Amino acid sequence: MSRGRHRLPDSGTTPDTQLTTPRTERIVQKMTTTEHEHIDAVRDRLGAQFPDVPRPVIDDTIAAEHARFEGNSIRDFVPLFVERKARQALQAHAH
Repeated sequence: MSRGRHRLPDSGTTPDTQLTTPRTERIVQKMTTTEHEHIDAVRDRLGAQFPDVPRPVIDDTIAAEHARFEGNSIRDFVPLFVERKARQALQAHAH
């Protein structure tokens, strides 16, 4: 094997099926939990920033923005994008 290259051990499965092992499912579950924790923090920040906007409006706005990213495989920046878009919508609602 050449230097700097790595090969997966041949376990009789294809790379696609290796992605659905119990271990990777636990990792995905952990990542999802983390995303939800970030969205909860977004909810808290926007609630503090917009105290005159009813909490159900903030919750619905965040949920609508979060739903826009459903099905995207790259989730790292979803809470950031949700917060930005929800903040814009809430600023328009507050005025």
